[in-house]
Amino acid sequence: MPKAITSQLAVNYGRTVVAKANNGACYNNPMTKTLSIATLPAPLDDFHLEQKRGEYKDFQLKPGDPYPLKGVTYPVDYGFLPGYVGEDGHELDLFVGSATQGQYGAIVVTRADAPNGEHKFYVGLTAEELAAVQEAFAPVLARHEPLSGVDELLDAIEKFRLTYVSEFRFKLYPKDFQASRHFYEHKLKFPVMNEWDRGEDDRGVMFKVGSAVIELLSPEGPHEAVAGCDLSVRVPSVWVLWEVMKDGDNIIRPLTDNAWGDTSFCIVDPEGLKLTFFSETP
Repeated sequence: MPKAITSQLAVNYGRTVVAKANNGACYNNPMTKTLSIATLPAPLDDFHLEQKRGEYKDFQLKPGDPYPLKGVTYPVDYGFLPGYVGEDGHELDLFVGSATQGQYGAIVVTRADAPNGEHKFYVGLTAEELAAVQEAFAPVLARHEPLSGVDELLDAIEKFRLTYVSEFRFKLYPKDFQASRHFYEHKLKFPVMNEWDRGEDDRGVMFKVGSAVIELLSPEGPHEAVAGCDLSVRVPSVWVLWEVMKDGDNIIRPLTDNAWGDTSFCIVDPEGLKLTFFSETP
């Protein structure tokens, strides 16, 4: 039998929710005998219940608010995933159904504070439960986005993670700005994304490096040499690149087949920063 939910209340990200079971295990849906949140992969197993199946929630809209949905009776359990945030700026909403082999996906509802709509994801819904959810939110339902299963759902919610990295920037403060810029722009041929020059103390250039950005900036205070870090860059063919760069005076490790399955060589930039270029060994 699933464990009963305690009456203790917990506050998470400013929302009051029903706490997890007494033993600290992840919440098991008390209205079903099949789907257990505890059996789902992270972060779904950290689901926090906010409204039980059949409960009505009054949205407590201000007088004159034109939003067409004043409240809703939830046909399935409803809550959120801590550490994930939706388009409305609040925790990412999740419906939990009763079917182990149920349907996965999201409904997208219209909101004044989310111009492109707000995703509300669901797991384990039966066809009847999905129809009931769509009917409950019909006045604000913009579209339905079905997913093939739990793996596709996990991919879909990744971009809603609070620490989701949409861009990674590595900032360098070279002593010789022009020498470093020439190295990255003309020798490595990294494309320039942006640049500015407002004087000796306010210069910068940004290079696109795959999904990351290398940013060269004017030194802040006394110059400090780069230490304790290096960069690794995967390239289409490290062998071709080696032929282009092997005669340089900045090679610190020649082309090498590594035991862990890639082939690489290492150079240093004008400031002494180590860069490793690698490709998977065939």
